[in-house]
Amino acid sequence: MKSVFLPGVVCALLVVVLSGVSTASAQDRSLLETAPSPRSLPTGLLTEADEIWLDQESQDFMVAIYQSRLDDARAIVDSVLVRVPQDPRSSLLQARYLREFLADQNTHRQTIEVQMPPVYAALDDARQKAEVLLDKDEDDVAGHLYRGWARMFEAQLHTLSASYWSAGRTSKKAKKDLDFVLDRDPDNPHAKLLMGAFYYFADGLPSVVKFAAWLLRLPSGDRDRGLQYIRDAYRSGAFGYQDAFAIHGLIYFAFEADFQKSLSTFETLSHDYPGNARLVEPFAVIDFFWPQRFAMDQDRISRCWQLSQASEDSVNRAGGRRLRYYQVLGWHLAGRAAEARVAMTQLLENVPSQPDWLEPSVRLALADMSLLAGDAQTAREVVRTLEKDTRPKKWMGYLFEKDDVAASPQEVVAFLRLQPAARAIYAGKLDRAARLLDSETNP
Repeated sequence: MKSVFLPGVVCALLVVVLSGVSTASAQDRSLLETAPSPRSLPTGLLTEADEIWLDQESQDFMVAIYQSRLDDARAIVDSVLVRVPQDPRSSLLQARYLREFLADQNTHRQTIEVQMPPVYAALDDARQKAEVLLDKDEDDVAGHLYRGWARMFEAQLHTLSASYWSAGRTSKKAKKDLDFVLDRDPDNPHAKLLMGAFYYFADGLPSVVKFAAWLLRLPSGDRDRGLQYIRDAYRSGAFGYQDAFAIHGLIYFAFEADFQKSLSTFETLSHDYPGNARLVEPFAVIDFFWPQRFAMDQDRISRCWQLSQASEDSVNRAGGRRLRYYQVLGWHLAGRAAEARVAMTQLLENVPSQPDWLEPSVRLALADMSLLAGDAQTAREVVRTLEKDTRPKKWMGYLFEKDDVAASPQEVVAFLRLQPAARAIYAGKLDRAARLLDSETNP
């Protein structure tokens, strides 16, 4: 994204996604298990009984989301909207629920835009409800918090539809609200999470983008403060701490490239929510780059795949199939080529339409596996169904330009003879792999 508004945009994107500072140590895990559940900032609109009820419903909602029980999450949202419709938190909860259904991994952004109006409407409701508080008292901290929250969420939606100017303007307004909150409530976990992500990603911008941001008077970043704020947010145990903890792992996975710290986080989350495919997906991807982990992660990945496919939640079932794609690719690299080809064929029979890159990727992978097995006919059949103007079809165009595209019988035999060495590498048995390779090159 070539946008001077990237810090606020990415902040908003990551805060509400989980769709992840220091390692998730035993201390962190203990905090997640034992931390009290501090109440969210009251608005003064509810009775004490309704405040307690809303906090508990909000916590139950997040558990339902992370357990992929979206029907239960929807029931909670409906109940909250009926009982406390005047409170901005009811609409924020509704927006968080609707966010689960956005196809945010799609490469064609127009398919996401058509899904956004209900989320925008919920956020607009939240903002208007927060402004009722500010109309009564312009210094109302809760009013600023929930308006800033809604604005930062809205900035995320603008980013997903590539409306970067709108995202920048909205996230700048959100920061103003959230700064107001932290000046008066320095330990507020929700403001800290939102601003923590903002500071982290703003600090990581390239210098040329930072200069453009300076010209437009956009706020600068602060990596260390951002990381500390995110840590404080997930350790608080407050509503949404799961999102904060997931962002913690995501940062180290995708931006710091510290896989050990990232996996420490996702080990905790996947232990608590073993059927949530998005929380196990990092293991399957990291295994490509960390072969020694491959064997130890297979049970976790397979269990999640099975649980996700038994889920009543179509979103999680689709996420499980994306997870399966990564797992099967790993099998192909790890000396299980025949098994991988069978599993990829089965996956193609039930591949979801979202994200839109998954089916073409499955077809390309299966075509490659078929070519390595000497089967050009299957490879051609697999990619022939792709749209003519898609990049995957262009990448595989050579299949239809010449006849001898598949591996020769001798190459197939050589590939199969290397399978034991590949299995040894991905089992962490490097000495055995070296001996096997040596025996192949020096028979």
